[in-house]
Amino acid sequence: MKAEDRHIIGKSISILHRYGQIFINGEFKELSIGKGQYMILICLFYHDGITQDDVTKKIKIDKANVARGVKKLEENGYVIRQVDPDDKRAYRLHLTEKAIKVKPYIYESLAKWMDIITDGISADEIEQFINTITKLTINACEYSGDVKLANHLKSKER
Repeated sequence: MKAEDRHIIGKSISILHRYGQIFINGEFKELSIGKGQYMILICLFYHDGITQDDVTKKIKIDKANVARGVKKLEENGYVIRQVDPDDKRAYRLHLTEKAIKVKPYIYESLAKWMDIITDGISADEIEQFINTITKLTINACEYSGDVKLANHLKSKER
């Protein structure tokens, strides 16, 4: 890689992330769902009833931010926290009917963002990008010692 190109990957990922968050904030504003909270909801769409600590591990966000996000989701009627019967110090998170009702809208909004950023890009280019970004993510996971996630991503490689 040329020295002048070394910053492009990180800068581009950062810009995509920032503009993605701006888009998501606009899409979910009326729902009172913020940028950190929608990630928690998506995690719960796949794993309803998991502990708050498990959410932290799955979405790679620190415990304090997850706790704040869960609190807001609970206040807005999307999540119910229940003490884990097996571990009284832990909370299990459950989706409410309100959360289940907004699930299609959340996925439609995320698909809309993908349509926006992939406009004018061929299916082959998207496939190549997915393969490349997956390899970058595996490298980052392995460097950081997250072997479990790296292996999971490797098992999903195309």
